[in-house]
Amino acid sequence: MAPSARPGIVIGLDVMWLMWLMWL
Repeated sequence: MAPSARPGIVIGLDVMWLMWLMWL
């Protein structure tokens, strides 16, 4: 996975998505 290939906002959305899945 290349962190520099993805904008910061996309990474932030991924974090929110993973946290939301864990709450389910």
